[in-house]
Amino acid sequence: MTEINIAEGIGKEIIKHLHDYNEEITMDDVEYIPLIKRIIEAINNHIGLYDISKSENETLKETLLIYAKGLYVELCQIHAKENNEDISSAQVKEESEEFFDYIYKHEEYPD
Repeated sequence: MTEINIAEGIGKEIIKHLHDYNEEITMDDVEYIPLIKRIIEAINNHIGLYDISKSENETLKETLLIYAKGLYVELCQIHAKENNEDISSAQVKEESEEFFDYIYKHEEYPD
């Protein structure tokens, strides 16, 4: 097993635990998503200390981001169903992905 595989496994486990905690206590998205960003950046920075190519490092970062966003979107879809919102699953997916991306980048709510 390589360092990159270990980093990915640990990263996903940390993200999943934070996701489960968020689901339990319902953190504000502007708190939760920047925490995810910090985790991904920390793992990315640390793995960069090893003999890992920039391409592999970027792939790891993208893999963790996609994983975290997938968990977030899934939770949004569950909440939409529970709240009987009149919105399709595809719409929830699209809107929650855009929302996640915006907060991930800007660390604040969209205007």
